[in-house]
Amino acid sequence: PARAEEASRPTADSLRSPLHSTLAIIMPATTAPNVLPASRACLFTRVQSERRSVWPRILLLFVVALFLLACVLPAAYEHFKNGASSKCFGVLPAKTRAKVPVAASFFHVLTFMVVGRKEAVNVQATCDVLSGVANVSFFYAHYDDAQPWYAKQAWYRRCARDHVAYREKVKSRFVVNAIASRGSAWAETYSHVWIIDEDVRLPPLRYVRHFLRESHDHGALISQPAIYGSVWSLLRPHPRCATRATDLVELMLPLLQTRVALDVFTRLYRSEATTDWGLDITWCKYAASRFVDSPACIVVNAGRFVHPTGNTTANYSRRSGQEDFLCMRAMHAALVSEPKNLACLREDRYNSLDPVLTDATLAPAPAAHHAPAAIEASRHRPLKMYVYRLKHFGSKGHCISLHGGGAHDFEWELHVESNLRATFAVTADPSQADFFLLPACLNRLWASGWRWSEARQKLRACVECTSRFERKLLHVMRAVGPWYDEHPEKHLVTRHRCPYIGEQSWAINADEEVYTELWRHPRLRYICLETDPEPPPGAVRDWHREVHVPYFVDAATMQSPLPHAKRAHDFGFAGSLCCGRGWLTELLRLDERVELRDHTGSAANATRLLRTASFAVEPRGDMPERRIIYEALHAGTPLVFTSPVAPPLRLLSWDGVAIEAGASLWHGAEPL
Repeated sequence: PARAEEASRPTADSLRSPLHSTLAIIMPATTAPNVLPASRACLFTRVQSERRSVWPRILLLFVVALFLLACVLPAAYEHFKNGASSKCFGVLPAKTRAKVPVAASFFHVLTFMVVGRKEAVNVQATCDVLSGVANVSFFYAHYDDAQPWYAKQAWYRRCARDHVAYREKVKSRFVVNAIASRGSAWAETYSHVWIIDEDVRLPPLRYVRHFLRESHDHGALISQPAIYGSVWSLLRPHPRCATRATDLVELMLPLLQTRVALDVFTRLYRSEATTDWGLDITWCKYAASRFVDSPACIVVNAGRFVHPTGNTTANYSRRSGQEDFLCMRAMHAALVSEPKNLACLREDRYNSLDPVLTDATLAPAPAAHHAPAAIEASRHRPLKMYVYRLKHFGSKGHCISLHGGGAHDFEWELHVESNLRATFAVTADPSQADFFLLPACLNRLWASGWRWSEARQKLRACVECTSRFERKLLHVMRAVGPWYDEHPEKHLVTRHRCPYIGEQSWAINADEEVYTELWRHPRLRYICLETDPEPPPGAVRDWHREVHVPYFVDAATMQSPLPHAKRAHDFGFAGSLCCGRGWLTELLRLDERVELRDHTGSAANATRLLRTASFAVEPRGDMPERRIIYEALHAGTPLVFTSPVAPPLRLLSWDGVAIEAGASLWHGAEPL
């Protein structure tokens, strides 16, 4: 242990080694003689004696030079153009994509583990978990003398399909040697090779199955589960994206298609390498250039795969690793990962990483689109809710139906508390609560002060009113105890727009200083009204913190919809013609649109129009959603969206009630 600690401790030499290695790459050393002949006479005599043999040697050198020019120098030029020295010499396959074996149509995983005696308990745990998957086999590579001990264990005999045992410090070398001797057989037997470090802790079986299923369904060339404890923040669980394409997968526990593993460890891997460093920063782009029919690298949220913090079983020094790392960067500069997420392949719509809701009684996903096994929630007890008391607050936190104007759009706030009380158990003891509700109608107070500014062409609000209201609410919550300050992530607050990761504060409430703490808190969860499936650049939906609800319309006032034959209008539009909607005046007849100028609610004639139209046209304004969408549905009129609109309540789609047609199609009115 003392030697291991000493080897891992940074030293002056180890800190200088990256610079030294880089200099060695870009400035190959040349040795000059430092011993001169004894005298000039000796040198003269030597030249005279060899003069007769000079011309044959010159002729030979000329022939050798021609050979170098014709054969070696072009390859050397390509090599040194990428910054590599003779120390890092290696030749990649030609840039033209070679013919590679097609992906296997079956699914059979070979789990490859390099193991020693030290982590035997965890090796057994990995065996026990993966034994539950019928199409997983094990290959053990023993780097110490513990294989005879392993062979006596019943679980080892049950799991081990094959093994090797010899002294070796580098995990990648074990893989390379096994592929050299068994690669052809593996290609016929296994679709994937899963290389797992001996100290990685696996989650329960259902999460492992979810990871394998996602990797197979997406056809990933190289994949890994997101892992707690990775030195790369990119590879830790993602708060909103369940499966994502990346340009980096770590060598800690990668799942490679067998054809990719054979190609990477025979062509990309440097046989001169003395560590595992450097391979995984290049193999994603390398695989993408060689196998054009599949996504390259993906990372999957799948439970708690854990690498113990600070733990390492490497048998080589950090300095050696740095040298190999720099060498690979120099040799294959065009293949080096950045690293970054490339795309979100499947959004995390079920708060799978939520520490509160993972222990909650959640309704199952719709049968047509089951939630993955990795996000199943336990059902051992119902959630308990604590509701802050505002009875001495006046007007019950402004949750009264007297507000008019813009507050009409936020009628849903009047029903939040009653709906939640009907669903969850309510506790009077905040220490027993799973989450907290602030039953204040923040939006209704804000909207009740709206005034339309003709000069600025936007709504203005009473900022002093909202600030005074916010200060009182914060005082009420803090008077109960430290729960708000210590556990803001367990608090539900109403807000107009749903939260984004990377959101700009000015976009939350029309560029005004409204509820500067309650609406801009980075950890609060929001019951919110509007979101955008195509957020502005630099922002993405924060599924982890949103409860996206629809605008409220009273079901008790709904009438039977008119049959199509009795609808007098093809299309109907009600709303403002601002915000890029002016093109509707050219498309729709005058009797097919009702203009609402004040942004503050609906009108009786708008309701009549929607009821008599065959389709309600819903163009995007400052946000995709608006109250008229739900009033049209209330009138029994299907919708036509001119841009994507996110369904509320995490519904999967608008199928059956709406169609989507881009605005560009509407400009060609005659074809339509």
